[in-house]
Amino acid sequence: MAKDAPTPEEEAAAAEAEAAAAEEAAASGEGESLEEIKAERDRLKADAAKARTKVAREAKAKADAERKAAKDSEDNSEVKKALADAEARADAAELKANRAQARSLASEAGAKNPGVLVKLLDFDSMVDPSDEDEVNDAIAEVLKENPYMKSRATKTDGGSGGGGNKTQSTDINAALRRATGRS
Repeated sequence: MAKDAPTPEEEAAAAEAEAAAAEEAAASGEGESLEEIKAERDRLKADAAKARTKVAREAKAKADAERKAAKDSEDNSEVKKALADAEARADAAELKANRAQARSLASEAGAKNPGVLVKLLDFDSMVDPSDEDEVNDAIAEVLKENPYMKSRATKTDGGSGGGGNKTQSTDINAALRRATGRS
């Protein structure tokens, strides 16, 4: 198994140890000349300083990367929250549209109070609450279970406002003429 390269901390420690050993050798008079030992010591000290600088840069880069990752995570959570809010608003708008469509269909089906009938509909159990046929089937089922919700009189003019049940107004006019003695 291959040995991993030494870390910058290990390099700095090794350079300092070499410098200390060189100073001891110079003090004892062994080996190289004093100038060579001082030059070697200075080189080793410079190497140790470079290694410490490298360690500091790497630590700063690591801290910066961690801060950036934390900020990205925070930004990501804000995006997720905004997305969830948008989805909730879209779901609410879709439900509102489905209820409005159902109110209109309930009115066409002859419900006395379409708003109340719509509240009785279970949109969650529908496969597609925007499908008119499915909503009409659900309305018919509610009206079948609650016949009092269906209007007794039906419009004969299709809702245009004219030509409805004229016998009642004729009878009222006739009754008024008789009451005033003009008949």
